Amino acid sequence: MEERERGEDLLEGDRLGEVAVSAGRASHKGRIILHPGRGAGTAVASLAIASSWCIVPYRSSAVLSDRRTFVREGESLKPKVYLETSVISYLTGRISRDAIVAANQRQTRSWWEESRTKFDLYVSQVVVLEIGAGDLTLARNRLALVQEIPRLALTRDCFSLSRALLRETGLPKTAGRDALHMALASLHEMDFLLTWNCRHIANAALIPRIASIMGARGLRLPMIWSPPQLAGSGR
Repeated sequence: MEERERGEDLLEGDRLGEVAVSAGRASHKGRIILHPGRGAGTAVASLAIASSWCIVPYRSSAVLSDRRTFVREGESLKPKVYLETSVISYLTGRISRDAIVAANQRQTRSWWEESRTKFDLYVSQVVVLEIGAGDLTLARNRLALVQEIPRLALTRDCFSLSRALLRETGLPKTAGRDALHMALASLHEMDFLLTWNCRHIANAALIPRIASIMGARGLRLPMIWSPPQLAGSGR
């Protein structure tokens, strides 16, 4: 994809997409910039460092048709799973001293080893930006894990829907990235959103409201599950 030096900052004012970005060997704070271009997949993440910009391009993927049976044009498809950032972190992070978190990490790794091939996996540039932050060694491990996983296009509709989710659910602006994850998974017609984020995403009190907001726009909220729930669900 051609890198562009100018773009429209869709987040001016509310800084919805403020994210941690990895540039070279250093981690910084930055903003997602959506660049104009032809069709989907023309968004890039731009990192504001002093007066310069670091352009982080990404590959886009085609929007898949909505088939609950995972069948398209006579071919059997695997269920489509969007991997939210917490899942990648649990796969590569040091085992926690907290017994519950450690158990979740081990279950996530078991699912990865035993069941991931039953699904078509996807991430997004939002995931890539988040996992590129923090400890450099761990960040490199996280980035290496998703290097070959297709990335969903970050489009204007994603930002629009994420803002609507924040506005209509009453979620705080600090949950902007969580709203983007849900918007991406819905607009790209994922079957599952895999996450350990139980505060703003896998929240039983919020899911019906979020599903209603999606439905009013002709969209479907993917099933929001954790890795242990998804184990054995693939074909």
